[in-house]
Amino acid sequence: MTFELGINYWPRRSAMYMWEDFDIGEVRDDMTHMADLGFDVVRVFARTRDFLPAPSTVDGGMIARLVEVVRAAADTGLRVVPTLIVLNMSGTIWWPAWMLDAQGRPGDLFSDPVILRSQAVLAQTCAGAFAGDAAIRAFDLANEIDDAQLPRSREAACAWGSMLASTIRAEAPGVQIRIGAHLPSLTTSNNMRVDDLADIVDEDVMHAYPLYSNFARSFLDPELVPFSCALTAGLGGAGRRPL
Repeated sequence: MTFELGINYWPRRSAMYMWEDFDIGEVRDDMTHMADLGFDVVRVFARTRDFLPAPSTVDGGMIARLVEVVRAAADTGLRVVPTLIVLNMSGTIWWPAWMLDAQGRPGDLFSDPVILRSQAVLAQTCAGAFAGDAAIRAFDLANEIDDAQLPRSREAACAWGSMLASTIRAEAPGVQIRIGAHLPSLTTSNNMRVDDLADIVDEDVMHAYPLYSNFARSFLDPELVPFSCALTAGLGGAGRRPL
């Protein structure tokens, strides 16, 4: 049996500030190092507040930087999974200022028409930038989006996911689509159910971190990931294989 070996990527120096403190030389060095270690796929994150600085306004400079990152990866033989809606990352919720009201409360990601339209424009722009690019392994709709904000209903979550997925498919047909789901989609009522998501995406994903699990037997529990992936596959439907 063969499988892909993938890795999440932030630069070793700038980390989550990579897009505003961009250093393509560092990125190239990191990509070469990851390829030398035997990785096949690298997942990169288009932090929303960098790429979507105003309603329905995608920063063209950031798209150009994302293209540079993908080219740097491709030059080493790595394929890329861009994550398109990135609010929750590494313990912080990185809200764009325009999504917050005067009291600092965010609008509804899943129902506010301006925010929905803006997410669609970002997805459309990113997908269009890489249409037909063999370096793109898949598009990832979002990273653990329910940690940023819980959808009010399963229907709202499905409508949001379907909108993004259909937008990407229209711009980059044939590219696989996934979403970065995590353990709460298996263990809680977060309205981001694995079986619902499986009807929208092409590939099922489960982030099963023992550190964030209340049923893992240790931080290095060797059975948590295979168990969670098997459960995800079962909920996803016949013939599905989780990543």
